[in-house]
Amino acid sequence: MKQSRLRLEHYNLMHLHLEPVIEAASVALGSYANFEQASFGSEVAMRPFTLQNDDVRYSVELKLSASPKEGQKDFPYSIRIGLIGVFDGRSLPEEKRDQLVVVNGASMLYGIAREIVLSLTSRSVGGPVMLPTVEFSELGEDIDARQRRVADAKQGNEAVALEPPSIT
Repeated sequence: MKQSRLRLEHYNLMHLHLEPVIEAASVALGSYANFEQASFGSEVAMRPFTLQNDDVRYSVELKLSASPKEGQKDFPYSIRIGLIGVFDGRSLPEEKRDQLVVVNGASMLYGIAREIVLSLTSRSVGGPVMLPTVEFSELGEDIDARQRRVADAKQGNEAVALEPPSIT
């Protein structure tokens, strides 16, 4: 086993809301809440920033929400959780750095969120919730497409905004 070239230096839980849906049935013993019964969403934002010693780091923010689908009461909680992590991506290839930071950073934070939610709900009235398995690869594809548009615009001498990517 070798260490990842993307290093998670620090993370914080920014917000957490966990509320049982009183009208919903509790999850059966030995199982988890069914996310097919939930309205489940995410937001991801990534921003580079510079430290005082001129080293670049990346903040990745992940926000998740889950609640019963409109008009249904089969999902036992209303959940909102947000985490932010600081990542060192200097060892990553420069041409793919943004994509790798956002995809892998969001994935790392998601694993942390999964454990927090499972830990808290395992002792709650609605029963345990384990966040479903997801992938964030489309975020990397979005950044890659944006970088191609920027490069094309530069070659054509077009004005282009060079703001750091924010993925939602």
